[in-house]
Amino acid sequence: MRETFLMNDGWRFHFGDLAKRNFNAIHGGRFDVTEWIKSGNHGVSFPPYPDDDWREVDLPHDFVNETGDYSEQHERVHGSLPTGVGWYRKSFHVPRHRRGSSPFARV
Repeated sequence: MRETFLMNDGWRFHFGDLAKRNFNAIHGGRFDVTEWIKSGNHGVSFPPYPDDDWREVDLPHDFVNETGDYSEQHERVHGSLPTGVGWYRKSFHVPRHRRGSSPFARV
């Protein structure tokens, strides 16, 4: 039997790039930004990554609306608003009786 879970509420959001994306990884003490490390690079997706200072948002959320004032100098595809980098995180628990099932995410 198919179950549907809404995932829109309770996301964590950080506006701007992160100075440290390499969290508890193999070379975490040597490199702050190490996307190139394939094995052991837990980074921002690792559940204990410290995101206490991130804002809680619900989706849909468009951080471009928070980046500044409208200007014809900015790209039209972004509503003529300045762009930037934003990070989103979501944690959730899979009940024991659902483990081993085949999850499907529809975006």
